[in-house]
Amino acid sequence: MAWYQCSIRGENFPGAILGKKGLIGFFATRVVEADSTEEAETKALANLKEEKELKVAAIHRTEEARVFFEEITELQRRPIHKRGGFTFFEQ
Repeated sequence: MAWYQCSIRGENFPGAILGKKGLIGFFATRVVEADSTEEAETKALANLKEEKELKVAAIHRTEEARVFFEEITELQRRPIHKRGGFTFFEQ
């Protein structure tokens, strides 16, 4: 298995994530171990869905929320640190 760095952009997420009205987006980078870029995308998306920072009550969820993988890069060696966190922006 190889390690992959996934650059991710989210759009049309509920502002309630940040205690705001309206929609927000985010940028995130995640590192996963996988057999292919397709598996890396699947694993990174599954991990995002479990992250507490993106959890919001069902009443605030939106059907328009989307996640885009802008780049998936195979790393030459195992990462020292797996990256986390989000950079949020208003839409």
